[in-house]
This record gives sequence, C-alpha cells and structure tokens, in this order.
Amino acid sequence: MDLPQGLKEPDGYVLQGGFDRHLVGALWGGLFSTLAMGRYDTLQVRLGKGLGTESIRARAFHFWFFMGARFRLRS
Repeated sequence: MDLPQGLKEPDGYVLQGGFDRHLVGALWGGLFSTLAMGRYDTLQVRLGKGLGTESIRARAFHFWFFMGARFRLRS
C-alpha cells in the first residue's frame, strides 16, 4: 500500500547573505547564511490511485536557517 503525503504551496520569503575573501592564487572562500520562512497552504495525501487535498486552517510560520562555507576559483 502506497501512502505518500506532503505539504504543498509554501508561501515564503528568503534572506541570504555572505562574503568571499581572497585566500591564495585563484582560490576565494567565504561563509554564507540563509534564513527562510514560510507557511504551508495545502496538505496532499495519495492513497493508491486516489488523491486528496485539504486546506490547512491553522497555518503556522516555519523557519529554516542554513549556513555553510563556499569556495570558488576565479581567474
């Protein structure tokens, strides 16, 4: 029995920033961070060949925070 489900149509916003510094030769590197927020609008459930969707009444905001390092070669 296949029971996939998911949330659809996130209404959201993304704020991203970071910096790069010259390391050595053509190598540059830096840090970045991303803050995303949104709320889901619809819940979708698939049961066999049937598909059901339902609007979420009490939509809450969700927040995601990512950070990492980035490297690039620049000539």
